[in-house]
Amino acid sequence: MMVKLNIGIITSLATVAIGLLIAIGPQPGIGPFDVCGPGATKMVCYWTSRAELGIGAAIALLGAALSAISVTGRQRGAGVGLAIGVIVNSALAILVAVSLIGICGNEMMHCHDHALPAPLAITILGVIAILLSVARIWSDKNAERT
Repeated sequence: MMVKLNIGIITSLATVAIGLLIAIGPQPGIGPFDVCGPGATKMVCYWTSRAELGIGAAIALLGAALSAISVTGRQRGAGVGLAIGVIVNSALAILVAVSLIGICGNEMMHCHDHALPAPLAITILGVIAILLSVARIWSDKNAERT
């Protein structure tokens, strides 16, 4: 039981970290893959980064709630619900960056090198982490039935 509990905590804390990277990463002037540096004209990628701030914060909060559930070991149904929330927000993060808002049209701009590939890769890692968490919850639920 202790090993499964640690896996749940690790995956939920990874989800928190990924949510924070999605939120802070593309922010102008502070993120590791920032868009439109400070004082630059606010282009489409700037507004994408603002949307990613809210989406990433939501993913981080859902991951924190999932971490609290992993510590107590109760409310597995709520854990699955939170995981579904993370997956939906991750899909939204990808859609915002790719099609809903998008990034600058000029392929020579910084956005195409850093601001699009990095958040997409991080979001996919987040989905993998949350799927591991759901698998843990599901295996715990099946183990209780036997």
